Amino acid sequence: MVAVVTSNGYVRFLQYGTGEGVLMEDQHKPCEAGVFSACLCKLTGHVAIASASCVTFFDPLLLSITGTMTIPQAPDGVRYQKLQGSTDGEFLLLGRSDGQIFRLPIPKMTKLDLTLLSVRRRTTDDTTVAVGITRAAAAIMLSATCGRPRKLLSLSAGDGATCGFGGRMFVAWSHSRQLLAVVNDKQEIVVVQRLADGSMKKIMKEGLPDTIISLSWDPTSQSVLAIAIRGHGIALWDTKTDHGVQMWSGMSYKGMFTKGQKQFDPAITTWNLAGQLAVGMQDGTFAVWDSMSMDISTSGSTGKHKSAIQAAAWYSSMFSPALALASKSTIKVSQGFEGVEWSATAMKLKLAKERRFSLSSMMSSSSANDDLDGLTFEDLQFSPNGKFLGALAVPVASERTRVCVVYELQDERKSLVLTREVMLDEGVTPIHFRWLVDNTIVLFCRQSSGAVLVKTFGPNAETGMQNWPESGKVPGTIVDAAATPNGLLVIAMSMEGSKGQLVIVTSPSMHVCVELPLEAVPQTISVTTPKGQPNVLLTVGLEGGGVDVFELPPGGTPGADSAAEPTPPPPPPPPPRADII
Repeated sequence: MVAVVTSNGYVRFLQYGTGEGVLMEDQHKPCEAGVFSACLCKLTGHVAIASASCVTFFDPLLLSITGTMTIPQAPDGVRYQKLQGSTDGEFLLLGRSDGQIFRLPIPKMTKLDLTLLSVRRRTTDDTTVAVGITRAAAAIMLSATCGRPRKLLSLSAGDGATCGFGGRMFVAWSHSRQLLAVVNDKQEIVVVQRLADGSMKKIMKEGLPDTIISLSWDPTSQSVLAIAIRGHGIALWDTKTDHGVQMWSGMSYKGMFTKGQKQFDPAITTWNLAGQLAVGMQDGTFAVWDSMSMDISTSGSTGKHKSAIQAAAWYSSMFSPALALASKSTIKVSQGFEGVEWSATAMKLKLAKERRFSLSSMMSSSSANDDLDGLTFEDLQFSPNGKFLGALAVPVASERTRVCVVYELQDERKSLVLTREVMLDEGVTPIHFRWLVDNTIVLFCRQSSGAVLVKTFGPNAETGMQNWPESGKVPGTIVDAAATPNGLLVIAMSMEGSKGQLVIVTSPSMHVCVELPLEAVPQTISVTTPKGQPNVLLTVGLEGGGVDVFELPPGGTPGADSAAEPTPPPPPPPPPRADII
């Protein structure tokens, strides 16, 4: 077990599962940014985390703050640099840049049994729960609640969010920057900012040259906007600089929206939590742009696909990141890289010989030898623990059928074993699927009648499946759906009279907690959960034009006029006596 404390206040745990050959991780945020050092209190087992004003004692078993201790204020021009425990474990030694060392007594705390610490545990029924939590904690995390939605911003068609009936509109909301980006049906990028008084200010309006593939903010800082354009490359806008929109095309930056190199034709894009943007190309190659270092990495010969890359997924990890890319009948995984080329690590996943499945008679005859043959992949997602890879796919021999498949990554991600397949009846169309924190999948479907069907199941065939709604129907036709990892499900419905409705459901109880009427039919929705915030951000694009952005507070504060604030850490005790050594 390894614990890593980062300067922005996160504690990340790493454990290697010898039986499964995978690295398992979890992270928690007990402190704000500004951490300069940390150490283990060897007598109690707590992690002491030092920032500019205090030392925070973190309990790695309960994943909570036991207490805090203020430290003497440093003079101007002097900073604290190092924290370590004394040899007898009774004190913390705190070093400053002026050469002074302070000895701080460690407060009395209950001794922890660190032999119980595990990044991932199994319960008595051998059901895998989320990384780093017990079944009780997993139940709490999946007991998402939702109060009354609060509208943050509304952009009308007249303000630039135009979308004719049957057209397509791309929408992306940056909560940290209070920026709403929209690509309308006129192929224009429109960016507006929500000001402190609730009013809007138009920041950008530019014409785009060709078909748009995707529009997205980087998920961590939400300060870099990426626009994937067919035949041109990626338009990048870093809001932290004054450089404006730059065109990443053919591995070089060019003027805004200039014609790119022919081979740099994006088909799919996806961000990871480290600020890296992966781009799968129409010719089967891929590239990765790092928004922090500005480095560009490319696929080598082993990373290239034979056909267009159609689906992509990151497993965000400090220690063992992975990028999965899928084309027709092929999945390849890259496990980190050195230098500017991924060829040394990219490889096609091969089925383990001892466990081989065939999908069904609807698959092509070659599927008996390779489960990947005869599948056209539409979506990929890693499970929270990185052990499984879920996919939505279409069998080549039956294009009107959809299947959700789950693969287990084995042999250090060099082999793939099919552990579950969920065949959908003809006429049932998958809308979206999402892994939850307890490593179960929620799959949203549209039945032939238009009615919603939600399936929840585990990665192994031995686990059961829950269908919702069990009895009766949710009125309307499902248009889109989204979910948060902790089990808040949002379903967008088309209603009679050109109206719409959002149905918000909590998992695993599948309790309908909010039904929100809309004045127009929704076209697309997305949900995000900002770091350190209890509220969920919901963006809704409307058929015929218009975008609404909602804030979903937790239940218990329904009707609140402002966002619920996170629970503050316990107040620090009076400053202890600090001995200068």
